[in-house]
Amino acid sequence: MKKLTLTSIAFCLVWCSTTLFARDINCATSEELIAALSDLQDQDNIILTSATTYIVQEDAADDNTTGSQNIISYEDKTITIKAAENLAIKPTIKGLSLAVTATTSVGITFENIILQAAIYKYDLTTQLAWYTDHLFDLGKSTTTALGNVIFRNCEIRNYGQTIIKANNMPNGPISGGTFLITGCTIADINNNGLAGGDALINMNKLLFNSITITNSTVYNLKTGFYRQNGSVSDLSSTFSMTNCTFNKFCGCKSSGTKSYFLYTNNGNAESSIDIEDNIFANIRNSEGIDILFYQIDGSALGSLVIANNNIFNCSDDNIQTKYSTKNATIENIEPALDPQFDNADNGSFYLMNRELADYEIGDPKWINIPTHVNPIQTETINIVTKTNKICINSCTPVNYAIYTINGRLISISDTAILSAEVGLDSGTYIVKTWSKTSNIHTKKIIL
Repeated sequence: MKKLTLTSIAFCLVWCSTTLFARDINCATSEELIAALSDLQDQDNIILTSATTYIVQEDAADDNTTGSQNIISYEDKTITIKAAENLAIKPTIKGLSLAVTATTSVGITFENIILQAAIYKYDLTTQLAWYTDHLFDLGKSTTTALGNVIFRNCEIRNYGQTIIKANNMPNGPISGGTFLITGCTIADINNNGLAGGDALINMNKLLFNSITITNSTVYNLKTGFYRQNGSVSDLSSTFSMTNCTFNKFCGCKSSGTKSYFLYTNNGNAESSIDIEDNIFANIRNSEGIDILFYQIDGSALGSLVIANNNIFNCSDDNIQTKYSTKNATIENIEPALDPQFDNADNGSFYLMNRELADYEIGDPKWINIPTHVNPIQTETINIVTKTNKICINSCTPVNYAIYTINGRLISISDTAILSAEVGLDSGTYIVKTWSKTSNIHTKKIIL
């Protein structure tokens, strides 16, 4: 019979403490979730059992101009926060902000939940709302190592600046395990009207062994997406961004500097960057701020691949690129195609441009169009208004004419178009559209 040694007994105790004794904490109410977050143990699985909104922090009242964020301290633990498997609708956590003050390895996984920022300050004078700044903040943490940070099938909305912040750490640069975003939707970030702020993923003093962003949609992002600019060139990593859809991003600047979508100046011969099969649309900045789509100092990189991406409606004046690695492949789709998103303003990015859909790029969930939004079955012409503009979007090329309410022609298309924006003064107008294969449509518009 084999004897148990002191070493094997110690191993069993460690294994049991991290495996058998991991807790499943079921939370049906906000109070239960707050209690679980206030008493975390290593390997905790926090399970949200109700398809409801769990409020960690209430919105500030309209007359509250001096509010503060509710930040939960998070130390020396690896935890999971996820929805119960039997829920048909994702539960929402409102106002969650985890500040890491660890001195040893930490990690976190989010699965099948909605993470919604709370308003912590409302300014009556400017009518601006300030949202929870950071979801997972290492900030000035003294941590010396980081485990895995995973977002799987989540929605993340309205955070003021970042979903992960790792700069100004006194023990940096540090290395981490795996950083993964998959099957997620991230929207309306830095939506408080302020200029500046950190990139959505800010890793100036942190370099994960692998960074993977895939099968996800990101839109209405007013700050940069990924920034890794610290002294971490001695650490190796793989960065992979594939099959994602991006729309309207990089809308601000900080202290006169430019806004970046992707910015990194680190790496070594064992590092690689792979950006393939993505759709990037509408990078234009209405405020005229320069946008650097990606700036990569790849002089020391092992490889750099930026290929088969569709980059649409991005002014050459507002996009700059930099890469200097000897092993670079830059081969994007030319000419770029208009994705003709179904309803981007409401977060629907089905590809009405079936030529682009045939490339099978971007977030996969938008490729196959459900019948209830399928323009191929019935003709669809969408005429909407923006500030002092009439916007025409069609699934098939159409001509248009715009008349005053008294019948005076003020604008007409020379050729058939899929989309157009016409700037006009306030008033009432009649918009007429037609094509070779369609009937004439008219619509009254009030600006």
